[in-house]
Amino acid sequence: MSFFETLETLFGTTDLYEVLRLTKTALESEVKRAYRKKSLEVHPDRATEADKAQATEKFQCLSRVYTVLSDQDKRALYDESGEIDDDVAVQETRLGCILEITVPENNCGRYN
Repeated sequence: MSFFETLETLFGTTDLYEVLRLTKTALESEVKRAYRKKSLEVHPDRATEADKAQATEKFQCLSRVYTVLSDQDKRALYDESGEIDDDVAVQETRLGCILEITVPENNCGRYN
């Protein structure tokens, strides 16, 4: 399951800003405040034993949301393309596999 699919399942949205109830114009301090508030809501230590596994998953996703929105470069990439750097890396890896398959054998897999 991709990160965005997990977000949709756990938080009902694939929009990182919506998870933290922010707008795209939110300042860094607002992102930090919203993350802290939301992390207290979903923290595994505050969950019942029955809900601890899901709370842990939510907390991990929330941490990843914060990692993207608190980093200028990652946030700019997300704002521009709707992707996060890990998803881009996965796509590049998949593309690399496709290229490897289509390279003629006499080229020994080297790219010139």
